[in-house]
Amino acid sequence: MLDHSTGLGGTITLSFNIAPTGDVTQVSVVNDSMRDAEVASCVARAIHTASFPTSGGGANVKYPFVFSPGG
Repeated sequence: MLDHSTGLGGTITLSFNIAPTGDVTQVSVVNDSMRDAEVASCVARAIHTASFPTSGGGANVKYPFVFSPGG
């Protein structure tokens, strides 16, 4: 998407939960300065399918993904 939309950039902040198994159990878009629902949804889906190392307790994460136009 970013390759096809020149000048597209901004920050998408996601809030997500990582279970002790390493699976992502919940994802929500907290902020989208790009104002592009398709990109925000794509990033959220990618995080939802990610897996993290197993741990003793899991984690709640709030993380900004910053995108800038290539050049």
